[in-house]
Amino acid sequence: MHFSIYVSFLLQNKLNFLEVSLVNAFFMLAVFLLETPTGAVADLFGRKTSYVLASLVNGLGFVLYSQVNTFWLFVCAEVVIALGHTLESGAFKAWLVDSLYYYQYDGDLIGVFNKAQRYTKIVTGIGAVAGAYLGQYDMSLSLLAGGLFYLVISFLSWLLMKEEYWQTRSINRHSWWQNIQSTIVISMQKGWQCLGIRQIIIVFTVCAFCYQPLNMYWQPHFGQYLATKYYGYIFVGIIVFSLAGNEVITLLTRRNIAANWLKLINLLIIGCGCIGAAVWQPLFWTLLFYLLHEMGRGMLDVYYDVQLHQQIDSEQRATIDSFVSMMRTGGACLGLLLFGWLANQTSIRFTWLLAGVIIGLSSLPAVWKRFVRQSKICYTSKTSDDHV
Repeated sequence: MHFSIYVSFLLQNKLNFLEVSLVNAFFMLAVFLLETPTGAVADLFGRKTSYVLASLVNGLGFVLYSQVNTFWLFVCAEVVIALGHTLESGAFKAWLVDSLYYYQYDGDLIGVFNKAQRYTKIVTGIGAVAGAYLGQYDMSLSLLAGGLFYLVISFLSWLLMKEEYWQTRSINRHSWWQNIQSTIVISMQKGWQCLGIRQIIIVFTVCAFCYQPLNMYWQPHFGQYLATKYYGYIFVGIIVFSLAGNEVITLLTRRNIAANWLKLINLLIIGCGCIGAAVWQPLFWTLLFYLLHEMGRGMLDVYYDVQLHQQIDSEQRATIDSFVSMMRTGGACLGLLLFGWLANQTSIRFTWLLAGVIIGLSSLPAVWKRFVRQSKICYTSKTSDDHV
């Protein structure tokens, strides 16, 4: 419920763009430090346990957020929420995939992740509209309501989540930390040594770095033209375009489009959307290009989630997923600091333009693999045939 008013809430409490980014940077830094250890907790003690704790901690964090109004207290609330976020991130996807395999699901994972994204974003959109309307009266009410919903989710997940596949591991209470450390080290080594996972980490990290000015400054930018109650509808537009991206990537993947083509299309849509939103002045065009970049992000998230989970084993699934998320968060933290400073020194549009250029340049390796290297292979093959 906080997505549509979060930045406006902080600005309302007399923070500037850099301070808003710093508050979020503390969240990202805490996630970076906690992501892999909490992923190991899910692999050692169970995904359900981790998810129930995550919802409980998130609820407490948002309730705290709604009651404070200074920079450092916001930071404290962000750290609590970061702990909840990290307990949830690797655990839920690992629970989902392992449960599917336990019940002998033989379909493709992209359809499952597509549906998960669809339902999550629909509910998020409803919450964003409700949060925006609450924000007209008091923005802290949106945060409080979100915290209370998390507490309800914690109770419901404890009652309803099934984990029949889970086998309790025997862990000596004196060596539990050594078990966590061992799980972390093995998972990080496997994650980085696998070329496919390493490529996913690099793409996610670069994109997370560049997403930050678009995540943080759409509310103050569009707030120049629209009242707070309309933020929820903009967020619904973000959800709709993101869902459209989910559907497009699902369709392209099932048609067996080459992987390098898919990577190139994803990154170019995101990059062009960022640049278009920065360059075009009229509100309609700025909003349209902004939503276009969200469609590209919807494509990218589903595609790479599937690619990731197809390459990792169940035993380290939550920890490797958390390691990937940790690297992504590190990029986001750096992006918050750089773009927060730039937004204060220049303008919001400039940060969006720079983000789009960087994402566009990050597509060059895919271009190289798809066209340049392929043409060299074709040329070599043709030369060999001529000699024959």
